Amino acid sequence: MARAINKLQEISADEKMREAYRAREKARLDMVSKLKYARRQGREEGKEEGKKEGKVIGMEEGKVIGIEEGKKQRDQELAKKLLADGLDIELVAKYTDLSLEEVKDIAGNME
Repeated sequence: MARAINKLQEISADEKMREAYRAREKARLDMVSKLKYARRQGREEGKEEGKKEGKVIGMEEGKVIGIEEGKKQRDQELAKKLLADGLDIELVAKYTDLSLEEVKDIAGNME
């Protein structure tokens, strides 16, 4: 312990040693700061990339859902026309890809 205290006193007494210590400490703190900045930048870039990917995926899913809903609406409109022309409920279900229950509901709403 005494040797450590003596060494500390020697370093403290020598201006060149103190300056070298300050320079090393500044360099260390600069490196820590650069690493924190790089980490922060990396996170921001990752967030932006994730948002872009999420938007693309969301748009693709939205298109699929939209197409399915459009097909369903088209089938329902076709079912109404076929039922209005007197076509049998089972045949309407067969040609529109609607379930028998869905066609019955449409027929019931037409009355």
